[in-house]
Amino acid sequence: MNSSLWNCLILLSSFVYASFAANPRTPIDVPFGRNYVPTWAYDHIKYLNGGSEILLNLDKSTGMLLSFLIQEML
Repeated sequence: MNSSLWNCLILLSSFVYASFAANPRTPIDVPFGRNYVPTWAYDHIKYLNGGSEILLNLDKSTGMLLSFLIQEML
């Protein structure tokens, strides 16, 4: 029983080591719309760099809504 516990521990630690030792994936630029879909305030979004970045313009009303939504998620 004790040796099987050690074997499991060694196997688990080798998986953890292998996951940390692996090279990370290289990031690629993808359009914002490929991963996210704006559901409101379309006129407050400015697309940059071919759509891979956005600039979000917050006025008093949209900024308050965004702040409320973020606080509700926490």
